[in-house]
Amino acid sequence: MSKKLDNVLQILPLIRDGERTWQDLANATGEDMGTDSVRRKYSVLYEFMNENYISASTDSSYRAIVETKSDGTTISDKLIQIALKDLKDPKYLMEAHGFDPTKWELRESRQSMWAEGKVSSRIAVRPLTVPTPESIIALLEGIPAPELWEVKPTKQSGQLLEIHIADLHLGKLGWGKEIGENYDEKIAQERFRYIIKDIIAQSSHLPIEKILFIWSHDFFHSDGISQATTAGTPQDMSIRWQKMFQLGTALLTETIANLATIAPVETFYVGGNHDHQISYYALCCLSAYFRDHPNVTIDLSPKARKFVRWGKTLLGYTHGEERKQLNSIMAREVPEMFGQTVYRYLHAGHYHSQIQNEADGCVVQFLGSPTGSDSWHYSKGFIGSQKLGYGFVYDKQLGQRLQINANIPS
Repeated sequence: MSKKLDNVLQILPLIRDGERTWQDLANATGEDMGTDSVRRKYSVLYEFMNENYISASTDSSYRAIVETKSDGTTISDKLIQIALKDLKDPKYLMEAHGFDPTKWELRESRQSMWAEGKVSSRIAVRPLTVPTPESIIALLEGIPAPELWEVKPTKQSGQLLEIHIADLHLGKLGWGKEIGENYDEKIAQERFRYIIKDIIAQSSHLPIEKILFIWSHDFFHSDGISQATTAGTPQDMSIRWQKMFQLGTALLTETIANLATIAPVETFYVGGNHDHQISYYALCCLSAYFRDHPNVTIDLSPKARKFVRWGKTLLGYTHGEERKQLNSIMAREVPEMFGQTVYRYLHAGHYHSQIQNEADGCVVQFLGSPTGSDSWHYSKGFIGSQKLGYGFVYDKQLGQRLQINANIPS
């Protein structure tokens, strides 16, 4: 390497750090040119070094902070030097703060320009938790054996009972002094069990041939370790994500085992915006738990919308975010089943309120929810909805014969 190039490579980083000037570079290389000329000559090399340079900087006037919170989040606030194009790249940001991107996830970040080309950067990170066979076994071992109800005979009656609990939001936190009502994982479980028992009691006089159990859209309040929705919106949580998953899976195994003593049970996944991933994981646990049960069918299809034919009736299930398309979506998605049926019903949730309309040969019903409120819903005025779960009875020849509202006592 020539002495001239060696001088250039030594001085360019100092220019970037504000310790030397472009005129210093001209003087060091012995080139008779002004500041602008030397900057243009070495601009490509300078930009290349900038784009491939990441380091933490110190400044006596800047107070760097590293803070670890009780939920495992670590806050890092410091001056860094980083190429402007990399400010939106989580990998470069975490590395600039000294965190390994393979072991940490970026939760939030904020940057502002500082003197001498430096950046004031504040990030919040959490350790990545990668499931292992041991951790999965530990979660499953936390699920207690269900207490079975009295076995009742099953008849070939042509009657299907749909039990539908939409938007339970297990793990949500509502503080009564703040929003007027309390809600946590204990209240959620109590309401869930109450709805199941009330629907079974109200339909006990009917010879049910099969039970369709719908639970999975927004059953959990958050989508795992992030304690946020699937899209990343932070949530008010009453428990840690591991306990939420354990309690939820235990509640579902208990319910399905009890329902299976009345009639064959089928359940499946309906994707929600709060728990799009974790409710599918719960379904996989249910599939393993009931793998040898002759009266339980677990459909592991990952599709977020499901359709079931029962004689002349077509039933559809979705979370409901595609609201404007729901009346026609059956005919477009399952045209053969649509043409083979006379009665068509599509059940959705998401809005925590009861709405019904009929168009294009399909009755669309948005179902209410048993969930409580939280600070965000209260602040927006989304309060006062009736809290309930549903039972629907369908006849193979005559369609829907009965709707059961399992209202939560006030």
